[in-house]
Amino acid sequence: GVVISNVTKVPASPTLVDTVWISAKVEPRAGAVNLQLRTHWRFGTGGTYQVIGMTNDGAGRYTATNRISASNGSAGGRMEYYLSCAYTGYQSNLASPITYPKTGSAGPTSYVARPAVTFSNAMQYIANPCITQEVPVSVDVFPYSQVTDEVVYVVYRSGVSGGFDPRAMTKGVGNTYNGAVPRGPAGTMQYYFEAAYTGLESPYTVSSWYPTNAPASLYTYT
Repeated sequence: GVVISNVTKVPASPTLVDTVWISAKVEPRAGAVNLQLRTHWRFGTGGTYQVIGMTNDGAGRYTATNRISASNGSAGGRMEYYLSCAYTGYQSNLASPITYPKTGSAGPTSYVARPAVTFSNAMQYIANPCITQEVPVSVDVFPYSQVTDEVVYVVYRSGVSGGFDPRAMTKGVGNTYNGAVPRGPAGTMQYYFEAAYTGLESPYTVSSWYPTNAPASLYTYT
């Protein structure tokens, strides 16, 4: 048979715009030969797995010939993958291919890509506005070095239920983005910030939010 161990990914904690290298240690047992190792990956928790071949460095360490794609933003950035190793030799007809984890496609391993931007210093410049006033807001957004095509929005609604509307913000000095929540009716207004972006190695537009778990958490004024 075959033993697959010491599976690693690089980078260890990928962002939404990072592609990922997978490697593993593979040890043939009981005369197993002609090892063919593959990485199987997919976006989120459903759909078809994509397959990447893996090559041996001569010492039993196999590395994928290509990288797992950057996240497309689905399933909160979750990416699933497993490894398979087909081989020939003693009883290979009964056991090949071996998978890691053993549950293979039915129970893959996974990681959640983290935001590729960080937010800080959110400001609201009128604490108690009247219905005739727009409410100026700003937020600092710091992109990871691989981020491209960044656009920042203040996303708002009138009341405490229903849909939200985005409004683009303007980049000011440094990493500060400035914008305003439009005038609303009397009562509660709610908003959060969204950064939409792509990456140098990613064709997908993904988003990150502030507060981080928006719209479950929101900025609110009356």
